[in-house]
Amino acid sequence: MASYNRSGSSFGTGAKASLQLTDSTSTTPIDAVGSQFKALSDNQIFDSSLLIMEQKPAFKYYGFAPSKSEGWIVAPIVLDDPAPVLIFGMSDDGTSGIYYATR
Repeated sequence: MASYNRSGSSFGTGAKASLQLTDSTSTTPIDAVGSQFKALSDNQIFDSSLLIMEQKPAFKYYGFAPSKSEGWIVAPIVLDDPAPVLIFGMSDDGTSGIYYATR
């Protein structure tokens, strides 16, 4: 994980993610990339588009069940946050999305 310091807080920027879709009745493929994730850390929402760095392999998933993909998601989190969360598909008002614990 890369790290940087801003306003007295140290931030980490990477998380290795793995997605395994085991079963689905969807006729539309699941399409997800790392830039669609946001981070909830230190009671703040961080958008991954704020960062210009990329770790390889970047997280990409496109397919139907059963399938699996893994790669790096780049999103800022406060390093001393005991329970940061990655959020996929978060609505603009923050009421929906898939929330993933990172620790």
